Amino acid sequence: MVATRLKYNLTTGTHILDLSKDLSAYHRRMHRQKKIYTVYGGFIRNNAGTSARFNVAPLTWQSKAAVNRAFKIWRKMIHETLKDREGLTTGKWNDFKILLNDASSGTIASSKDAQGNNLSPGEWDYSTLTQPQLVPTGNGEMAFDDNADQWEICICGPHTGAAPNYSRVSAIQSWVDSRPAPNSGGEPTNIPNSLDPLSNMFDVEDNDNEKIVIIESEGDLPPYSRTAPYGLNPGALAPVGIADNDASANTTALGSSVHGFQALCGLVQVVVLADSGTCELFIDVESQGESF
Repeated sequence: MVATRLKYNLTTGTHILDLSKDLSAYHRRMHRQKKIYTVYGGFIRNNAGTSARFNVAPLTWQSKAAVNRAFKIWRKMIHETLKDREGLTTGKWNDFKILLNDASSGTIASSKDAQGNNLSPGEWDYSTLTQPQLVPTGNGEMAFDDNADQWEICICGPHTGAAPNYSRVSAIQSWVDSRPAPNSGGEPTNIPNSLDPLSNMFDVEDNDNEKIVIIESEGDLPPYSRTAPYGLNPGALAPVGIADNDASANTTALGSSVHGFQALCGLVQVVVLADSGTCELFIDVESQGESF
């Protein structure tokens, strides 16, 4: 375990922590974002009556599959662009970087030093995908538009904008839209229950037709929505903790504890409520993220 303590100064409102960005600035080496980062815990120093809520992308197989798919498409875009262009290369520090949710998700916070200065992250650009557009030329033919559609990628929520003018594309929404349509057979058929008690279930033998219908119909659909995974709806982040100072508490107290959690791609939404000034957040982050 190699933990790094990061400090943030947060005001009332919604903030996004990008832990890989701040770990890179702290250690002066690239910490890849496409990992699962563990926050062991911490504390928040704030005024009495203040609460801070911590939300992350749902840590499910579907979320991870959606991010992996977006990563592979981004990597393929770069490979296909460079393969026929001798001498053209990517930047030394070019790496896949994704956002948490839509454009209104909050400001990206920066970790601070003891004096309240930002730990300068250097260049930290979120990955942009480019899709050329075909437009009619007026003589019955099609040609590539000079203004290709370009967008950044986020994990949760719906797309922002629409073709050919996306401003942000959701990895989860795109993953859902790329899946084959579910079988339209409908919900399992409800069969009336027998009035016999359990102890008499096997007193009479029959052709088992009714039992076959039950066995074939029950459990033939998954216990989750096949078309709306967790994280698809607007604002559908996973709550992982809250730090709450009682309004009657002494404002000179140490503050409220932050419980541990894991964050997909190291992205954390912190919503600070009812604070009259700046609160100080300290968290201990595992420096080595977990690959997925």
